[in-house]
Amino acid sequence: MGDKKIVAVGGGENGRPGYPYETFEIDKRIAELAAKNNPKLLFIGTASSDSELYYETISKNFGQFGCITDNLTLTKTDYSQQELENKILSADIIYVGGGNTKMMLELWREKGVDKLLLKAYDRGVVLSGISAGSMCWFTYINPDLSIRGLGLINCAHRPHYGKDGRKEEVKEMMRNLDGWTAAALEDCTALEVINDKYRLIKSDKSKKGYKTYWHNGEYIEKEIMCEEKYGDLNELIHTENQR
Repeated sequence: MGDKKIVAVGGGENGRPGYPYETFEIDKRIAELAAKNNPKLLFIGTASSDSELYYETISKNFGQFGCITDNLTLTKTDYSQQELENKILSADIIYVGGGNTKMMLELWREKGVDKLLLKAYDRGVVLSGISAGSMCWFTYINPDLSIRGLGLINCAHRPHYGKDGRKEEVKEMMRNLDGWTAAALEDCTALEVINDKYRLIKSDKSKKGYKTYWHNGEYIEKEIMCEEKYGDLNELIHTENQR
């Protein structure tokens, strides 16, 4: 069993045709965490209904870091449990794409992919993803509290923070999560979690990540400052009166 590793990416363009490639430094770090020359990366594009263009873009991006890529097309292929297990548990890195989070998690649970991802996590496979592929690793998902993620990071999460009124969304969500915190990430930032330690990584130094929560009737928004050194994950997922 290796270290347990998650990289949850708050957003950013991936260089699809006509768009810039904004997450290069974060993607490079995801590849580095596999600690292999040619790590096997499995792309899970369930949330985008397994867009072939999405897979091609991810394959190109991670290919430059030496990754050998494969694609899990859950919405288009009727895999046996053995085939799912072989694909997921033989990967060194799993990268989950963005899109419809609710649909993705429902299909994962229907097919047993959620349990296989938890097993991969325990085995030291690097779990990563962006937007929906970031939210899935947390317990609560903004703004729909009826949707539960896999709970590997035991707090709430909001990617694309600061866009289109999403700060207010998070504020209202957290009002209904007394005693919980949220990791709110702007585009081009990511939360890197290794075992019980975490830090913020960035592909744009001007972007920020925040810990938000309600405390004694006041809404708190604290910038996550640990970029070079790792912080204690318990400090991120707990409020002051819980520590």
